[in-house]
Amino acid sequence: MGKQAPLSTEEARELIELLKRKVIEQTYYIPNGNGRFEFEVVSDDDQSFIVNVQRKGINHDNCTYLGRLPNGVVLLRLDVGKTLIHYDKKTNTHISGAHLHIYSEKYGTEAIPFDVSNKDLIDICMDFFEKFHIVDPPQIAQATLLKGY
Repeated sequence: MGKQAPLSTEEARELIELLKRKVIEQTYYIPNGNGRFEFEVVSDDDQSFIVNVQRKGINHDNCTYLGRLPNGVVLLRLDVGKTLIHYDKKTNTHISGAHLHIYSEKYGTEAIPFDVSNKDLIDICMDFFEKFHIVDPPQIAQATLLKGY
């Protein structure tokens, strides 16, 4: 099996712009600690995409939202966390706090700051869905902590 040809930046942008809809009617819960969920969305021309929402690591304030192809190519990734610092190769700068990665053939990704002020993780998730052009997303809720655990 040969190596797959890289996706061009233009092709990736076209895929991001496609309107997408959920495949299954289900409610997903953003975890309070380590955890994740994923679901499939499809475009009107039946192109399939996977959306992941995950929280991991020692800083539970961090959350990552991914929009990718089934083969693993990440088209859009939003990293949220107060202490995040990302170095962007294209602009040769550091970005502090939340930032959005957009697929780039030349750089892997291009990152831009992403405003998350005064928003909770569900609002940020809806913003990400809008950026990934999900017009019919599933229900998203925040998991609640059980007292005594």
